This record gives sequence, structure tokens and C-alpha cells, in this order.
Amino acid sequence: MRILGLMTLIVMLGAAAVPAQKKTPILRTGPAATDYTNVLIQDDQGGGYISFNPTSGVYKCILCEYDYVLHGVGQVKVDGCNVYFSDIQEGYRVFASANMCDRQAKVACEVFRTDVDIEPLLEYWADSDMMNNVPDCSITTDCAFNIYPLFLSHPATGGVGTINVMAEDRCMWHAASDASWVSITSANAGVGAGVATYSVAPNKGVSRAGTITIGGNTFTVKQKGS
Repeated sequence: MRILGLMTLIVMLGAAAVPAQKKTPILRTGPAATDYTNVLIQDDQGGGYISFNPTSGVYKCILCEYDYVLHGVGQVKVDGCNVYFSDIQEGYRVFASANMCDRQAKVACEVFRTDVDIEPLLEYWADSDMMNNVPDCSITTDCAFNIYPLFLSHPATGGVGTINVMAEDRCMWHAASDASWVSITSANAGVGAGVATYSVAPNKGVSRAGTITIGGNTFTVKQKGS
């Protein structure tokens, strides 16, 4: 079966998803699997996750909002850093693509069963950092986050810094820099309390400032001029 990329799926499916009510979980029976950990993709917004074995194609896909469970054997294609997964069945389709070098992935899942009492749905997920994924539907971004300190100053020669993140264990956060001279050196996402580290490039010009955003909080990076 030909493996379809995510963009092909988007063109093929067309219409937007119809919101679904939470119903009895859908469960596709398939072979028992003991290893779903080879590739684990988790939605940045907590919509769900998919894990699959890139050799056997054995997989498990959870749509957290709807309590839907899909599992079985799909098809996998590996092309350098890129891994493509697909499973097309009567009643649902699952597609995933992951760049294992950049640790970023996308998933599309459509459920259109007519033999059970559910509304059709179409879900798109994005995983911006696969380094900190947890196969758990309790993980969410709907949380309150705090960081400290709120700023650090660095000399013109550059340097490194650490930001402490305070959050509940179920809460997922992301760190993003708005300045090209400030680079996140730790994983740019985490779950629960943790730290984000960054580096500052040397400055040959005037003093400058940049920001790092974590969970809606702004951390300011200041640097003196040379």
C-alpha cells in the first residue's frame, strides 16, 4: 500500500471535522504489542498520541478528548531522518510523519464509523518536540505556569542561563526564543516542573534584549554591548 504524506491526506479529506461527543471507546482489535516506544508522537495541545514500532508497524493511537482507542498494524516507510506511518481501514484512517533528526512530527486521524453511535471526526496534531513525550491523556497545556528568575543579564562575550519552570505534573510547557542570538540548549518542551537552559551569542554591537516565552510567561535576556 502506498504511504501517503500528511499534505496528501489533507487534500484528500477536504472537509473540516464535525465535533464529536464523548462515547464508548472504539477499539480495533489487533495483535498484542509489547513495544510501542520506538516512535512516540504526542499532540502539543494534549489531543492525543500515537506510538508505533517502525519495523513491525504495530501501533496504538489514543484520541484523548473522545476516549477513542485504535490499534493494530500499519505500514511504515523510513527515508533517512523521516518516518512515515499509515493505516487505512473501513471506518478510520491514521497517518503520521516524523522527522527523527529534528524531533518534530504531524498526525492526521479521521474516524467515520457508521456502525456505532459516534459523530465523524477529523483530528490534526503537531508535535514540536518529541524529546519529552509521555503516553498519558492526563498531560495537558491548560495549566498555570510560573518561572523564575524573570530576567538575566549577560556580558558582551555571551554566556548561558537557566530558567526554572514551576508547573503541575500533568502540565506540558514549551520554551521559545524570539531572538536569533538566544538559543534554547535544553529540550524546548517539558512536563511538570523543570528547567530550560539557553545560550547567548557574543555581541559585537550595542546592548540588546530578547525574550524567551514559557507557558505564557516572558523571560527577558539582556546583553551588554561591546
